[in-house]
Amino acid sequence: MTLRTTLTLLALLFTGVMLGGVVLTHARANSVAVIGEIQDSACGGTASHVDSRCARLCVRNGAHWVLYESSTETVYELDDQKTPATFAAEKVMVTGTLDRKTRRIHVTNIKPRT
Repeated sequence: MTLRTTLTLLALLFTGVMLGGVVLTHARANSVAVIGEIQDSACGGTASHVDSRCARLCVRNGAHWVLYESSTETVYELDDQKTPATFAAEKVMVTGTLDRKTRRIHVTNIKPRT
């Protein structure tokens, strides 16, 4: 192997390691744990508390599940639309990865809060 080939391989390896580190750092930087209430998108953020029956009805009619954080008055879209139904109108902690531009959380876990 020539010196040039060896240096090229080392440069590629270094670049790969650096890019991998940037991707991992970026993913960690967007990890969130948000406490709020599971609401439907039709009513989400319009009240500090939404009725669970009403929320389920709205979702059946085309709305989708969101997380409303009342302290910042922020509504987060949730990519998981099955698990939140279990917690309709309940206070929960949602953990996942946040896309800050769209305020959409890729949900990894939802736990009830009291």
